[in-house]
Amino acid sequence: MWASNPHTKPRWILEKANWDLYQDIVRQNFPNLPKPGDRPTPDVNDLTASFQHLLLDAAKASIPKTSGKIRPRQVPWWNEECSNAVRAKRGAYRKFRRTPSLENGIEFRLARAKARSMLKSSMLASWQNFTASIPKDTPPSTLWKKVTAIKGSRAQVTHPQLIDANGELHSDPAKTSALLASTFAKNSANANYHQEFQARLSDISSPPYAFEQHLLADVSEDYNLPLTQEELLFALHNSRNSSPGPDDIPTGFLKNLPKKGLSYLLEFYNFIWNSQCFPDKWREAETIAIPKPNKDHIFPANFRPISLTCTMCKLLEKKGV
Repeated sequence: MWASNPHTKPRWILEKANWDLYQDIVRQNFPNLPKPGDRPTPDVNDLTASFQHLLLDAAKASIPKTSGKIRPRQVPWWNEECSNAVRAKRGAYRKFRRTPSLENGIEFRLARAKARSMLKSSMLASWQNFTASIPKDTPPSTLWKKVTAIKGSRAQVTHPQLIDANGELHSDPAKTSALLASTFAKNSANANYHQEFQARLSDISSPPYAFEQHLLADVSEDYNLPLTQEELLFALHNSRNSSPGPDDIPTGFLKNLPKKGLSYLLEFYNFIWNSQCFPDKWREAETIAIPKPNKDHIFPANFRPISLTCTMCKLLEKKGV
């Protein structure tokens, strides 16, 4: 069933960000943040929420956001000549409908042929200009985006109709979401693993692993040392601008932090590492169901999940950090 008024999640338009204003607001509000070294020791969830709110408040004042509405895609090759040719074709068609004479019919066909020729030549010129300007190391993703932009294609937003175990068909978003969630949970359950792996997993999990004892066994090892500024900057430099998770903070917010913000982020990461406390927010993820190709999408099993986790969590998990 097609949505009558489809929407997507609003997206930060980082290309139009005022990063100077963003950094100024972060610096201005930075003294109000609770610090990991405060006494009494703050809760890790409070630290996470405070830093997240600081970044979002600064972004709301300096970075625009899309409305979330799905609008017709504007192709890059469209110009004033294309508009005039299409306008002339439509005028000739209306004239022919009002007075269906031979002369008006010929006039409409000539206007239609001219419009088609104009659109094709404009599209071809746009593609030739693009191919002549790309370097040899252009990533495939950039080429693919250009192809879809020239074609004017856009994936349409739908509410899938799914069938449950009893053969009943559901189109309500809440019910279809529940069906997909239960299917994904069943597919990723431990029961799907080999028995030897399940036994090994049970041995590790019970009794609880003495992480602190092993952590303190040899503090000279690299993986037991505090994180450094160089490691943080290296991880940020090698982080892609992927879609944000439940915190709605893209990587660009972290890459454009002022020096005080980066120092705070590093202190926060080391606080998590040393205290062995993990923020509850970082355990959450936004899951998107992607239909598998060449499958009947009436069955929940014919979708695969993609999970979007919090950006600050992904940065901490990177090998560079």
